[in-house]
Amino acid sequence: AISFAPVLVSAIALLAIWLDPPEPARYASITYALAATYVLASVLVLVGLRRRTTLAHGEALVSHAADVGVAAALTLFTEGPNSPFFTFFVYALLAAAYRWGLYETLFTTTAAAVLILVEAILVDGYLGGLEVNRFEGEFDINHLIMRVVYLWIIGMCGGYLGEPAHQRRRETAAISSLGREAWLNAGHGLLKSVLGPVLRLFGSTRALTVLKGRTSRVAV
Repeated sequence: AISFAPVLVSAIALLAIWLDPPEPARYASITYALAATYVLASVLVLVGLRRRTTLAHGEALVSHAADVGVAAALTLFTEGPNSPFFTFFVYALLAAAYRWGLYETLFTTTAAAVLILVEAILVDGYLGGLEVNRFEGEFDINHLIMRVVYLWIIGMCGGYLGEPAHQRRRETAAISSLGREAWLNAGHGLLKSVLGPVLRLFGSTRALTVLKGRTSRVAV
């Protein structure tokens, strides 16, 4: 689900750039090359996942960092904080909420907000009275503030709503694992094997079991 979204988003962005090259004109070729590379990489990832069910944790982190980096680069070369490609940041937040949970989404939101502020500094050309290398573009302070607020609202809502979904998936995986372990380890090691998925679900290292014997009564 996550790998299909960037293919669609990047393809639409590439089409938009091809039909109407964005400003500033001097960065049009860079923007086009960046969007085309992102489309190609997204397609390769999608094709690669046809043979797999998921990405490893490290691969997911690299993929997520690439999504945030591409969003920052595209917006920087297309008028900075005023860029129409601001929605790439929104995709990165939703992907974080779907992949992980609240804290990871808030971390991504903070990183995106910092990158947008850095873009504003690079476009403005000044940092605390010091002149820095300036990129062509423009931004409005009111729009800048509102876009940062939008990011935080989307990040908090997405992360908060994503937590229950992750918990349900963990519970479903634990239940499936319980049945599998009970089937494979029937007998003396049944209790120990069944407790393993429960411990992992709750993040525990020890478990206490209470066993109640069943007695039979014979009427005389």
